[in-house]
Order: sequence, then C-alpha cells, then structure tokens
Amino acid sequence: MGISELLLYIKRKIRNDAPVNQVAFDEAGNTGQNLIDLSQPVFALASVHMTEYQIASIRKSAKLLPNEEFHFVRFARNRQGQERILNMLRNNNISRKTCAITVFHKQYMAIVKIVDMLVEELAYQNGFDIYRKGMNQAMSNLFHTVLPVFCGSELFEELIDSFVRAVRKRDAVVINRFYNVIKKMHRSCTDEDFKSELLMLLETSVIAKSVFKNARVTSIDPAIPAFVNLTSHWSELLNQPFDILHDRSKPIEHEQELLSYFMDADEQEILVGYDRRKAKFPLKATGIQFVDSKLCPAVQIADLLSSAIVFYLKGVLDSSLRSPFWYELEKFKKRLWSGLIVNPLWPSADVTPEQLGTEKSGVLIWLNM
Repeated sequence: MGISELLLYIKRKIRNDAPVNQVAFDEAGNTGQNLIDLSQPVFALASVHMTEYQIASIRKSAKLLPNEEFHFVRFARNRQGQERILNMLRNNNISRKTCAITVFHKQYMAIVKIVDMLVEELAYQNGFDIYRKGMNQAMSNLFHTVLPVFCGSELFEELIDSFVRAVRKRDAVVINRFYNVIKKMHRSCTDEDFKSELLMLLETSVIAKSVFKNARVTSIDPAIPAFVNLTSHWSELLNQPFDILHDRSKPIEHEQELLSYFMDADEQEILVGYDRRKAKFPLKATGIQFVDSKLCPAVQIADLLSSAIVFYLKGVLDSSLRSPFWYELEKFKKRLWSGLIVNPLWPSADVTPEQLGTEKSGVLIWLNM
C-alpha cells in the first residue's frame, strides 16, 4: 500500500469511526394529548449518537440490505423478523455511550400534570415551592397509588379523563365536570385522613379557569418534555454543540419556536431545578432537522429502541400481553432497559426525599419490577 492509499484509508477510517455531530431521535406510542388510550399506555423517545461504522454493524446484525429500511412494527410481525430485532439489540454498539431513552407512563403523567398545573400554581401564589425536595413527585406518587384504592378505579379513570378533556377543550362545562369528579371522590373516599388531600385539589378551582385558558396546546403531550429530557442529557454528555435529526413529529414541529429558545446559544447559561433534577440551559443542540426515517439509518436505530421499550413496558403493565417475543425482550432488562433510560416519568410508591433521591444528587434507579 502506497502513502496516498494509506492516507486515503486513514481518512475513511476517521470518517467512519468518529461520531458525526448529530443525535437522531424517534418516538413510539405517541397519542398526543390523549393520555387515556388504554391500548397505548406508554410513550417512549429514543436517541442515538453513533458512528457510521456502529450503525452499519447494527444493521449487519439483522442482515439488512444496504437500502433496506428497518421498521420495528413490520419486523415484529413474524418470528424471523423478531429474531432480526433481537440480533440488533444484542449488538454491543448499543450502550449508554451511544444511546439514551426516556419513557412516560401516560396515566401517571396525567396525575403529574394535575399537580404541576393546578396544585403547584396555587402553592406558588401562596409563596410555597412544592418542587423543593421533590414534594411534587411525592404528591403525584401518592395520588397515583392511593386514589384507585380509596376512591375506586372507575372514579380514578374518570378523574384522568375529565382532566384531559378540560385541558383540551378549556370550557366551563368540562372544567366543572373535572371538579365534580373530585367531589364524588371526596364523598366516596374510604380513608378519612386522605379526604384533606382531595379538599386541597378542590381548592384549586379558584385558579382553574385561568390555568386551563393559558395552557399550551401541547401541555400534556409527552413528546415535548421527553425531547427536552434527552437533549439535556446529550448536552451534558457531549458538552459541545450538536444537531438533532428527528423523525416527523407534530408536537415537536408545533413547539419548534419554543424549543429553539431553549437552544439559543446567545442566552446566558443558567442552572434550573433542584438536586438530581438540575439541567443547564441553553441546551447545546443547534437546531432540529426533520428527516424521512427511510433515508436515515440512525433514526431507524432510534425506532428500534423506542418501539422495543414500548412493546416491553406494555407487557410489564399487562401480563396478558407477554408473548414469547416479550420474554426475549425481557432478557435485555438490565443491560438495555435499565441502563439506557434517562429521567423517566414512571410511578412508584416513593414519597420521602430520601426515597425519591431529592435530598442529594445522584442516579435514581427506576426500573424496580
């Protein structure tokens, strides 16, 4: 090999082995503001930062042809396709260094938004910060855990349904329906001590009209906070500007102006949040480029991860969905599903700062199933 050939080889090797300054995103299970779709209880957004070589290696694991598009839903329909999915997931290029996923339990998100939009706002107006030491998380976990027990699962589901409708329609009729459900819950609550918590929810009615009127169209769409979660993660991990390639997403496109503000490099850097929940702004992403997943192999890898985790978590929530393929995916629980998850919105029974990890910084181990 001559000098010129050697230099050409080195250039190609560097090009293929160095991660391009891009992170690819794709989502699964998105039903927009409809958080009550029982067939789609989980939302996931996955992100990938890989070299061309790493992407090619993963595609080779599934014996994909050069121009063949990978799509999880299509491959998961038969055993041969499922095995190709599993081979891709076994590839060691999928790691914490190259991939990150965030997941949202939609029903729990509705409870979180009730606390965030109503309880927190009323508390703030009265000079109290419920974000400190994770009181908002504790309250959300408490409501999600005990409301179905003390007030019945039917009223619990009616509460979530009426709240979602109030956010989406914003008129007096649907808002009144939401508070009427809370009144029903208060009357039927089997725990006398917990009734005071329901009275607190009723007290938020004094600010409800203003809150719902000013709520953004995407205020209860998981795609937006999921995007910020992962962009913040990569900003910290890469510590340099990067581009985002994103499969078409209506909520992201709708809020592109707001998200661009979060990425405005001319803004002064600030640290937002408490304890382990801190994030630096502006985010280091330089912008969002919407792409056709057919033409972007990195987005197809993100589709693999987001769709696989949604498939797996649906089986976690409903044992009747546990097919042989689901049990194969469960084998990745420790290496992938626990290892790649970043800032999930997932319910637990944790209510103290020590349990929540809000006393000090650290990694919260969430997938305790």
